[in-house]
Amino acid sequence: YKKDKCELINESKIDLKDILRNKEFADAKLIVGNKCYDVHRVVLASQSPFFRALFSKKWNESTTITLDEEFLDSEIMEDLLKFMNFETIYLTPENVQPLCVAAHFLQIDNFFKTIDDYLCKHISSSNAVSLRSLSCEFGLKSLKKTSSLKIYYYPQEVFLNPLFKLRALGLRDNK
Repeated sequence: YKKDKCELINESKIDLKDILRNKEFADAKLIVGNKCYDVHRVVLASQSPFFRALFSKKWNESTTITLDEEFLDSEIMEDLLKFMNFETIYLTPENVQPLCVAAHFLQIDNFFKTIDDYLCKHISSSNAVSLRSLSCEFGLKSLKKTSSLKIYYYPQEVFLNPLFKLRALGLRDNK
């Protein structure tokens, strides 16, 4: 007598993003500066050892977590919450480094895999040196390799770029 196995797959199309956006199902509050976010502990804990520890019964049984804005800007936190809730966030030259700092602080490792791939595709002569620096600061291995190759194979293009000269002098391009 042999038991047959039957594979059963749930093919319903639940929009997880809609459920995560719904405050009705949120089970905790996260306060950063003067902003309060309704969050889902399981989502944050599944993507961050930092949050897993904060929400564990051993550490904190409270459902309200307050993070000091000295370490975390509320706008950056909002972007990271969107990222952890499977929403799209938009990277700009102004927010890449603050997002990396916050993701590093909060131990959101998946953020670094995603950003490493993204930044590798956007290396240019004007940003190769700064992206290599960023890669070293946050352990972005692919970005470090790709930016190093750009600098190695195209040194004139990189170092003669007007933006590099301004940055090397500590000046900013006002455009």
